[in-house]
Amino acid sequence: MKKLLIGIVFLLSALTPVQAQETIGLEETSYETSNVIKVNFGPGLVYSDIYDYDFSKAIRHKTSLSLDLSLDYAHTFKSGLGFGLNFIQSHLNAIGSNDFYAGASLYYGYLLKNRWYFDISMGAGYARNDYGEYKNGFGLFEQIGAHYKFTKHWGVGAEIRLLNCFYKQPNGWEEIVGKDTSFGTKRAALTLGAQYYF
Repeated sequence: MKKLLIGIVFLLSALTPVQAQETIGLEETSYETSNVIKVNFGPGLVYSDIYDYDFSKAIRHKTSLSLDLSLDYAHTFKSGLGFGLNFIQSHLNAIGSNDFYAGASLYYGYLLKNRWYFDISMGAGYARNDYGEYKNGFGLFEQIGAHYKFTKHWGVGAEIRLLNCFYKQPNGWEEIVGKDTSFGTKRAALTLGAQYYF
């Protein structure tokens, strides 16, 4: 009887590592992803001059804080390369106004050991403001992020995001400002957010 018990224990101990290895393998497969939707929110710093322009004078703000809200979608192929769509609202605290951005981007995502997901993207698109004489413009966008997947479909993470918006100069801009400078904003933001993978 004693020999039988010892034999059973030995057999179970020999089978357990194989089962664990198989489980890990299945888990790795289940955490692969090709699509992600991200929602991010956080503070930013505008590092370009901001002009509060009212057609007769321009009040210059050397910097401003911003609050950035974004919605992004990205699709990746087997290589990790892919494309994305990006939508951003950035509130400029110094003048109480907003920049809006909608564009497409080149995207790369990499899943590390089932849980950590790193991504980077850059793109261009349409920019719009609610403070200038000319509302429509052009934007450039860059982003790098690190995310932790706590389930197959859900994750949380942080991103550094850069957004530059360029608009046509208002009438009389050079005379009022005193130099030929671009009209628009440049900012860097640190955001936190949630991701849905599918």
